[in-house]
Amino acid sequence: MQRAHDKPFSGNIVFVNRSGSCDQTNTCVTFMFTATKIGAIPLACILHSSQTEETYANAFSTFKQLMGDQAFGGKGEPDLFMTDD
Repeated sequence: MQRAHDKPFSGNIVFVNRSGSCDQTNTCVTFMFTATKIGAIPLACILHSSQTEETYANAFSTFKQLMGDQAFGGKGEPDLFMTDD
């Protein structure tokens, strides 16, 4: 997934999709994908506790710290995040 962040297309539109429910330990899975001519390419798989705004903010902040300015085609953030909710 990290190699996908080297490509310019990874900084355009990023689709965020979370698991429908958490497991018994209240762990949620959130995926980030980007669109290409050959289909969706995964950019991240983030595990976090519960589905609150605070845990999402913490999860995304931690991801940004881990990837740094290399993320999303070297832009540090995509042009647009799109969610299904």
